[in-house]
Amino acid sequence: MGVPLALGTVVGTSTLPPIVSWYRKLKKPKWTPPAPLFGQIWSVLYGCMGAASYLVWKRTGFPSAPLGLYGVQLVFNLAWQLIFFQAKKPGVAQAENAVLLGLVAATTVSFARIDANAGKLMAPYLAFTAFANALNWSIWNENPEAASPGDIEPPSKKEL
Repeated sequence: MGVPLALGTVVGTSTLPPIVSWYRKLKKPKWTPPAPLFGQIWSVLYGCMGAASYLVWKRTGFPSAPLGLYGVQLVFNLAWQLIFFQAKKPGVAQAENAVLLGLVAATTVSFARIDANAGKLMAPYLAFTAFANALNWSIWNENPEAASPGDIEPPSKKEL
């Protein structure tokens, strides 16, 4: 149950230097939550994810397809932090985040089919992942100069 929280803490801690030196300088939309709030939100979400996976594990055991899907989305969740903050590639992170959103939706549905409470526990994570997708998109589009070499170029204003 504590695996998502532990992994999130380890990866999140490794991204602190780029947050201080790079992320804080980026142009962000007015609806961006204060930076300290992100850690609190993710702690709650990782706890909910862990509880949901435990409920599914109690019903299905391991291995099971829903828990395999859960593991895949967890890898994508953790990878996003490294791509966005460490590699400073918001465009690549946006593409990865879109895949993550689909994986979280599929995991939420598969969990809900096994245990309704597990699905409910995943719902806030799904909602926040959608919010994070919108935030990533906005930051990517407003800061094309901040990306590392090799990042995906944001669409031009004409393309939107």
